Amino acid sequence: MSDSAPEPQTTPPEVVKRTNHPGGGISPAARLVSSLDGQYYLLSEVADILNKDQMTIRRAMYKGRVNAPSYEVWEGKMKVYIYTADDIQELREYFEPKLTRRKD
Repeated sequence: MSDSAPEPQTTPPEVVKRTNHPGGGISPAARLVSSLDGQYYLLSEVADILNKDQMTIRRAMYKGRVNAPSYEVWEGKMKVYIYTADDIQELREYFEPKLTRRKD
């Protein structure tokens, strides 16, 4: 057994820190996502990263314009959407401004 400390995990610079739950402590959804192996994000975190409203992201999802999120799980009676870095990239590309030629 080695006495050296484990290497810290590196995360992308755009990672948004999980905030405390208004009732105190971390929210159940954030606790769930934090407990998963790998780098996953909540809808609220994705919205902060992309600087978009959560409903704008949901609308794109509901209308089938994007495949994100990759996962959804139930935490009690609440559905939690779980996003990956690939999902964030897909959404970033979807929301990128696209130039279209104006018809006169």
